[in-house]
Amino acid sequence: MYVHIPFCIKKCSYCDFYSVPYSRELAEKYVESLIGEIEIFACHADPRTCGALTTLYIGGGTPSCLTPDHFSRITETIVERFDLSALKEFTIEVNPGTLSAEKLSAYRDGGVNRISVGAQSFNDKYLKKLGRIHRKEDVYRTMGRVRDAGFSNVNIDLIFGIPLQREEEVVCDATEAISLSPAHISAYALSIEEGTPLFEEVRCGLETPSDDAYAQCYRTLGGLLEKQGYHHYEISNFARKDCECAHNIGYWTGEEYIAFGASASGHLKAGRPPGGLRYTNHEAIGEYIRAIERGQLPRAESMVNDVATAWKERLIMGLRLTDGICMASIEGELGEPPRSIRKSIRHLVEAKMLQKDGDVLRIPRDFIFVSNEILSRLV
Repeated sequence: MYVHIPFCIKKCSYCDFYSVPYSRELAEKYVESLIGEIEIFACHADPRTCGALTTLYIGGGTPSCLTPDHFSRITETIVERFDLSALKEFTIEVNPGTLSAEKLSAYRDGGVNRISVGAQSFNDKYLKKLGRIHRKEDVYRTMGRVRDAGFSNVNIDLIFGIPLQREEEVVCDATEAISLSPAHISAYALSIEEGTPLFEEVRCGLETPSDDAYAQCYRTLGGLLEKQGYHHYEISNFARKDCECAHNIGYWTGEEYIAFGASASGHLKAGRPPGGLRYTNHEAIGEYIRAIERGQLPRAESMVNDVATAWKERLIMGLRLTDGICMASIEGELGEPPRSIRKSIRHLVEAKMLQKDGDVLRIPRDFIFVSNEILSRLV
């Protein structure tokens, strides 16, 4: 299950996701509507969809903007409406500068067992460039509070490829993250999206790293993390043994998931064709709240996947994993891939951009950084 909290204290300069400024009054209305959506869904859903949850993820936005009371009301509703007996991972995203000991206590009491800290960098110059509200010292303070609250399964998010950032500064960020001994590190290449303040700066001449510089930083970063015992299990994700993010692995392997909140997207499979049904909620909070007030699920769109679409999704998501995918397993679920997909796979294997070992298909190590180009050829 995924629960979306769209509030931020301040929108980051690189972010093109939907978010709104946090206010206590709007957050109260939103939480009431979120609880309403959960209850409406639970009352009308296929019982198989409301079976035992294995993972729960509260993301955003900035979920740690919410008060402990808001958090507790959401989780209490989930506990009342769903079976959590098989829950193995419960993650909440937090940002330095919005976290307190009181909030961490509420998370622990509510069953959270994994914290994801949005550090992004340990360099105040680049934190300011990214429009983050925290500074390096806040990351250290946050990690101390998280540890003091008894959380050991912690992820740190990093961003590299920031304009003017040098390779040695990327290494410094990774080294400082490693020094805090997180169980998991996510390292994302910065994407400059149209419509963001950072895009306008770049358009006006702000220098960005070359493709070769991006690739070199990625290789250096990955090599450093692996030497320190972090297994590179997905394009942007590194984990200590048995600390991979189970929730995200569910996305990458095509599992069913329910999603609640404004702009949230879900994938329902029980009692549906092999490709399942995908839905997305209204993005705008006002529209989302009005739908709940009418007693309706706040769907902006929903679509039953045909076999071709389902195959493309499974390839594009599954090939993000460094272990690759088992073609026979997917065939057992979806049937034989369409001819066009088989042809694309054959061409990519011949070009050595995909590697096939028996039933396992994966992207070779040397091509992981350009995986988007490879995956686009499967669409």
